[in-house]
Amino acid sequence: MSSFNPLPLFPVLLVFLLTSTRMASGEGGGSVPPMYMAMASLASPDLSLRNFVDGLVEALLGYGGYGEITDLLVNLTSTADEIGRLALEAAGRGGGGGGYGLTLLAPNDEALAALTAEQLADPNLPERLLHYHLIAEYLTEESMYVSARRLGKVEYSTLQVPLTVKAVEADGTVKVVGGGGSSGHVVDADIYADGRVSVQGIDGVLFPPVAYRSS
Repeated sequence: MSSFNPLPLFPVLLVFLLTSTRMASGEGGGSVPPMYMAMASLASPDLSLRNFVDGLVEALLGYGGYGEITDLLVNLTSTADEIGRLALEAAGRGGGGGGYGLTLLAPNDEALAALTAEQLADPNLPERLLHYHLIAEYLTEESMYVSARRLGKVEYSTLQVPLTVKAVEADGTVKVVGGGGSSGHVVDADIYADGRVSVQGIDGVLFPPVAYRSS
């Protein structure tokens, strides 16, 4: 009785493995198996959160003119868990591991440089400032402009619950209004926009209403 020789089957097995690998990675024009797609789309909340912060920082640094708000994001990484939880809740996903929508209204360096010494003396300013400039939904400059032009004024919830900001159309641009008459125009549209998180550059710093500034 002759013994079985596996060597002739080795090329066939190798071709099969290579083909399967290319299909899974999307190479060679092959379709990706549904199970692989489902597994690849599952990201842990921690990974999503890191992508959120890192994506914003990278986009702002690459665009230029937003170094101050970038430093704010980097220095407040200790509050990342809180921001992520609020972001998930704001999108109505209940923190169940789904995606979320956020829009950062990023004051440019010139706007932040205009802050007074009295304003900067507030130790809670950085965290409160960041939360007040985060809108709890995904917006593009176009969607904000269309809504403001059609409705006259649109109110958006921020992550500094229960505070809101308002958007109005002003001379063909979007003007965002905060408390005490503070405002900023969207001067750099869609610095970052991935369908879940967007960054809109503004030329002013928004402040909460006076009643909430010391809370």
